[in-house]
Amino acid sequence: GANAAAFPYDPCTTPCPTFAGKTNQYYVDSVSGDDATAGNDGRGSVARPRKTLPGLANGDWRLRAGEQVFITANSEFFSGDVDTFVEAQGEPDAVCWIVGVGGRPKFAGDKFFVSGQHLIIDHILFERQGGMRVKFGSGFNQTHVRYATLRHCVFDGLGTGANAAIGGSGNSDQQRTSFVCIYKNVIRNLGDWDRQDKAGKDRHGIQMTAYTDHWWIVENEVFHCEGDSVQINTSSQADGDYARRPHYIYVAG
Repeated sequence: GANAAAFPYDPCTTPCPTFAGKTNQYYVDSVSGDDATAGNDGRGSVARPRKTLPGLANGDWRLRAGEQVFITANSEFFSGDVDTFVEAQGEPDAVCWIVGVGGRPKFAGDKFFVSGQHLIIDHILFERQGGMRVKFGSGFNQTHVRYATLRHCVFDGLGTGANAAIGGSGNSDQQRTSFVCIYKNVIRNLGDWDRQDKAGKDRHGIQMTAYTDHWWIVENEVFHCEGDSVQINTSSQADGDYARRPHYIYVAG
């Protein structure tokens, strides 16, 4: 009978939007797209997609409230040891979307930092030697996150990896990274998972650290990782700063 903390929408079952050439929608194809001839007033269309991601400049990617970015499966963005920072300015009734269409486009950079609020990332392949990492809570000015969802994505470290494939942290008790849903993703092949004769390294699937709370980790497949599938850490039993510790973490399926 008590009020329960929750998303203002269901992060697992809310359907992906459908591209219909609206003013808040972008259609991107990094291979055959052309910004100069893109339809939908330059935002891109199925017949005439744009080539570049809207709002991306010098590694900083800003999404305004309600913007929906559709990326074709043959597309590939980011590469090498380059970090990308995405800031979502979504609202409960104007969620930002990054959606793979027809399959999973590849993001192949190093770290993908997420900040802001009300963002859903759906059907993306994060793959690179060394492992591409999504980090909730470190973005422009090291800001925090509220209401972010990562679902139906694949992370493949190709037998290598560094730290955790998916991680999160806040900055303080007033700037916590809260309300994060990790749903039906596949995380695999991080580090030397099959080596039994050496000291293991921290190649975790999912890891929450300081100032995080209200995370739902539901129905993911995490395997062939040198570290843990899910690790919740950051302070020892002797650390009296309880606010700094992760709180309200739900793991199921």
